[in-house]
Amino acid sequence: MAVERHACSVNGCTFRATRKDNLRQHHQRLHPSIPFLQKLIARDNPKSHYSLEDRQSTDSAPASAQQSKPEVAEQSLPWASNLFFQAASAGDSAVLQAQLNSGIDINVRAADGSSALHCATRAGHSSVAKWLLQNGAYLEATNFKLRSPLHEALIGHDLKTVQLLIHEGALLDVSSITIDSLGRSESEEMLKVCLDDLADNVKSTTLYRILKAASKSGHIRTVQAVLSLFLNNVSALNGTISQNRLAAWQTRSMRPDLAAKHLENRVQAYTPLQIAAVNGHLEIVQLLVNHGSDINQAYHGMTPFCLTVLRGHVHVAEYLFDQANLSKDHADLTSHYRIWTPLHQVAHDGRCEMIEFLLDRNLFDIHVSDRFGRTPLHAAASSGRLKAVMLLLKRSNSNNTDDSTAVLTPLQLAAVGGHLEVVQPLLDHLGFDTAPFSTSEVPQQGQFEPIRVLERLLKHPDFEDINFTHHSRFDADRNGLLNAMISKKQYDCVRLLLSHGRINVNLEGGTWSSGLYTPLILAVELGQKDIVELLLRHKDIDINARTEVLYGGIYRGDYRQKTALSVARAKGHGDIVELLLAHGAKDTAPELLKT
Repeated sequence: MAVERHACSVNGCTFRATRKDNLRQHHQRLHPSIPFLQKLIARDNPKSHYSLEDRQSTDSAPASAQQSKPEVAEQSLPWASNLFFQAASAGDSAVLQAQLNSGIDINVRAADGSSALHCATRAGHSSVAKWLLQNGAYLEATNFKLRSPLHEALIGHDLKTVQLLIHEGALLDVSSITIDSLGRSESEEMLKVCLDDLADNVKSTTLYRILKAASKSGHIRTVQAVLSLFLNNVSALNGTISQNRLAAWQTRSMRPDLAAKHLENRVQAYTPLQIAAVNGHLEIVQLLVNHGSDINQAYHGMTPFCLTVLRGHVHVAEYLFDQANLSKDHADLTSHYRIWTPLHQVAHDGRCEMIEFLLDRNLFDIHVSDRFGRTPLHAAASSGRLKAVMLLLKRSNSNNTDDSTAVLTPLQLAAVGGHLEVVQPLLDHLGFDTAPFSTSEVPQQGQFEPIRVLERLLKHPDFEDINFTHHSRFDADRNGLLNAMISKKQYDCVRLLLSHGRINVNLEGGTWSSGLYTPLILAVELGQKDIVELLLRHKDIDINARTEVLYGGIYRGDYRQKTALSVARAKGHGDIVELLLAHGAKDTAPELLKT
């Protein structure tokens, strides 16, 4: 049994440890404010968050403001500390006093880095917060979310606690954490208390940032409070702030003319209306529009209407579309896409309500093509959005799903993506073979049999070449049927494909961003031993084939050649390693860098 040789040197503490590092962790958890222990921690652990200088105060600062913020990284706490935090959250000063008398450090931290003062201020217990401060609680301590007790008080919506902390000297900066906390405060009086000492130009900018934060988080009472403090309408204020930011950057630049050209778009950014629209906060959108927000203002060509369409917020899109002053140029979303239209995007994301909205308002033709000839049906099929595919098929007037100029048909895209549940209604819509199910309803779980769908698929003319020798990087990224079924772990479907006479069992497939895999290497990568055994039984399998796999991200371009055996070893699949060696895999170097 290990001997507990290292005892805590704090009077009254009975903790003992078998190792010095355990003792140091104990100091960090329960005695973070004792100076001589801070020296030991700093000496033993240079990377520690503690430093003696951080604890030193200045003579000019008020007593409460002299306390510097500790940055204690807590991992676990005894039950006594948990009781201390619970008492602070409940406002139970008697339990807090008893815990303090028992020797607990008033600045002990919880698992999220919060102190008892954080807990009390978040719960709005101003009297308990005052008591904690009087007993040495750190006023500027921050938790792992970088929130101070003042931030927690703002989020807790308690004006009295906020006033107490500011009176005690809590620092209120204009950092993003502070702006976010003020955006959740939901009180005009609280905003006034926090911002009264700011200069007018700084106050306007700060209020505008708070308005954007509240528009994002959906705190409508904060939006109402900020709007009541504006002398001008929101649209005019946005333009003034943008011009002020641009002028400041031009002043600091050596080439003001180039700075203006380069920074013109940056200073605009998203407006509060765009932020509220993209997050689907209808009441805030209505409030901002009624206070003069420009519904046609665009950032990189994206108006509030465009943004809410792409996010699928139908209720917001309907409200904006019905506004009399909505510009028709902005209502015509076709002018704002680069590769494909918003209808393609919402189809790809499976946003069925938005698809119906766009089609009902005649904003798009259902067969509209993108730059590469793909229709919304292509987009929905490639991402496996079954309900979106069935909706588009139902709304289409044509039984032909291949009216486009795209390289692959929707049927092929769904198949090579492994989306057999989407393949089934596409085959039914085409009237190919005997369609067992209607495309008006989503097939139930018991009705869908992947092996039966694949059997029907292989009879279709689109799959005359089962190996798909013609591909486009913008469509299927060279993925084939065999790799698709392996990716979906469809054992029976893989067996069916391997029985096909013309199947290329060594055909590489994958994406341009991750590299290419042979079917065998892909199965090994996924740890599918049963599928590996199937592949190894095929007469044409190349067990030692090499393929290029991307490491370290696409921008590093670090491609490495791998074999099935080296991949199995790298993944720790010992049973597959033995299986490959038993079938004659060459035991060479586990990987070779491309030359």
